[in-house]
Amino acid sequence: MSKVRIFTAGLAAASVALIIGSGSPALAAPAGPARAAALLVPGGPEAAKGLPVPGSATILSGGNVITNNNGFDSPNGNTRLEMYAGELQVLINGRVAWYAPNVNGNGNYTSFQTDGNLVAYNSQSQPLWASNTSFGDCGAGFCELAIQNDGNVVIYDTIDSLHPVVWATNTGQ
Repeated sequence: MSKVRIFTAGLAAASVALIIGSGSPALAAPAGPARAAALLVPGGPEAAKGLPVPGSATILSGGNVITNNNGFDSPNGNTRLEMYAGELQVLINGRVAWYAPNVNGNGNYTSFQTDGNLVAYNSQSQPLWASNTSFGDCGAGFCELAIQNDGNVVIYDTIDSLHPVVWATNTGQ
């Protein structure tokens, strides 16, 4: 199981265990202590580092998997990262804004791995596409994937204050 933090304005962050199968995602009881809550403080240290601010993104830690016909939404529901019909794609207001090249409808699942790499796999667990972000702090497990309200999907280095964005779809509006 992996942790997912969803930041909603006015509410505390919650770390929950998430299991994604062929049906709807199932939420389990809180999964241990929440990581640093600095993102909940407007203008706090994370905001100064260029990381998402409260209410602006759904944050995934390494180890999350998206199976075909499932995905994650931003808090406002405008942005969705999903596997649909074998494609890894980002939707903004229901329209495809980005898709992973070389997947070509052959994707079976996508993993945001603990090494910070976002990878789409086929049904034989062979990689079809990767963000190639398993280096530096990401390779050490210090990166998170954000599905942002602004339409962008970003992998952030949570340690490097000078270069926090490691990879992005560049679909933000």
